[in-house]
Amino acid sequence: MVASVFVNRTNVYAALVVAAMASSACKDSKLTHAQASAANLQADTRRAREAVQRTVDGFLPKIRELVSPVTAPVLGNDAPALRSTLVGFTTPGGAMTLYPTSFVTVTNREGVSLARDIANESDDRMKGMDLRVHFACVRQALEGREGTCVGELPAVGAMPSRVLLVAVAPIKNPANEVIGTVSAGLTYGSISRMVDATLRGSIGDAVFWTGLRWRGRVMPSGTDRDVAPRWLVPASLVREIRAADAQRIETAGGEHFWPFVQDNRGWAGALAALPSMPETQIVLFRSEASQR
Repeated sequence: MVASVFVNRTNVYAALVVAAMASSACKDSKLTHAQASAANLQADTRRAREAVQRTVDGFLPKIRELVSPVTAPVLGNDAPALRSTLVGFTTPGGAMTLYPTSFVTVTNREGVSLARDIANESDDRMKGMDLRVHFACVRQALEGREGTCVGELPAVGAMPSRVLLVAVAPIKNPANEVIGTVSAGLTYGSISRMVDATLRGSIGDAVFWTGLRWRGRVMPSGTDRDVAPRWLVPASLVREIRAADAQRIETAGGEHFWPFVQDNRGWAGALAALPSMPETQIVLFRSEASQR
């Protein structure tokens, strides 16, 4: 009887050892996949940073093209003409709608929005808004200097606050005096989608997520509503970003990559600084499709 119990206990112990070894082997396999994803993310991150820079570089020139068409309506204080111009404006590269702008608007000399790119005045929630409060580059444009900046529009009702890349150019009268500004904003969610679309053709069938991180907030994620819910970076992945990870990019050439295992899959995360967008990092998560 004692011998039988001893044998049974031995068998149980052996089974536990085998299970532990199998679990360890599986975990090692997932970590191997995670490390492969981290290696692949290096090229993905380079392309993502280049895509963001192209967006930044091309944004202000498009806004600059709006200055001439809106000058006469501003001088004439003609808000309907401003709306018509902003809604119908096209550039040599195509309509402004090719950029998924959150807004295009014209302000007066005090930085207060006169009209934006919405046909019906009753739908223009930015009319009367003082953009100087939210965007440093609007303040600079009122002093005669065009440029870009990052700022935040406050939450409205169920709509959460929106972080935007804004491009602004001054509007001047014939005496070369600033009489207003023309500006446009790209939400961080829309920029993330543009970058994601650029990368999709090169990542094969890997599971992939793209976002922008500003002051610790990842966009699009959570309750963001400027993109479809399917494009929101999952909260479980956002939680994988540690404060230490964000700090490491300051000492690692502006980039940091780390492997991890989540939900029995190997993953890798990437954070990379974007010098042309203050306090902002590109955020990427990747998991190879086939994992055994």
